[in-house]
Amino acid sequence: MAGIDTEVKSFALSQDGALIVVGDDTGELKLFTYGECRLIHIENVHAGPISAVKISHDNLVIMSADIYG
Repeated sequence: MAGIDTEVKSFALSQDGALIVVGDDTGELKLFTYGECRLIHIENVHAGPISAVKISHDNLVIMSADIYG
């Protein structure tokens, strides 16, 4: 997938199949369109690897978690 140059630790597909969110080993969250696999947003949200991600049913909220505190 274009735009991913680190190890993927978690990912989720939105309920409507339009978006993919990826959490990597650096703490970055990356949001892609599913159809074109186009990177649309990057956010550094954790100090370490992201162990879980989820997209809300309306695609307005992305939740992420890590096990490193």
